[in-house]
Amino acid sequence: MIIFGGVSDNNILLNDIWTYDTKTREWEEIDVGVANNRPLPREGHVAVEGPFETTSSFTIHGGMGYGYVPYDDTWSFDMSTATWMQVAVVKNVEKEWVPPGRWMHSAVTIDKVMYVFVIALSLVLLLLLLLLSLLLYSYSCYCW
Repeated sequence: MIIFGGVSDNNILLNDIWTYDTKTREWEEIDVGVANNRPLPREGHVAVEGPFETTSSFTIHGGMGYGYVPYDDTWSFDMSTATWMQVAVVKNVEKEWVPPGRWMHSAVTIDKVMYVFVIALSLVLLLLLLLLSLLLYSYSCYCW
């Protein structure tokens, strides 16, 4: 099991990585060094397996930072090299499109595609809106 980020006991957002060995029942923090190229601390993001087939890897998307700012970024982590890569979005047909920032969503990876399901509540102009959507992100073309 792999865990990225979240919120500490004293309400500090995190961007660390921990693994849990179910056989030894021990946690281990993954050392990513002092690299500046990593996701900002966040909570409410999704994390799924992939995209790299030859190594253990996972991808995160979205989440929320300080000030209740939702993120629209996507990052992949390669466990074999302990390095992050911010996923560049390839222009799709006429223009580049990235879904709006989101948090408290869910996702799964099937056949090199990350399916993101969103049910999010937002307070906009004092109206409670329910956002419901299904997004697909393809690892093969790096596009939504």
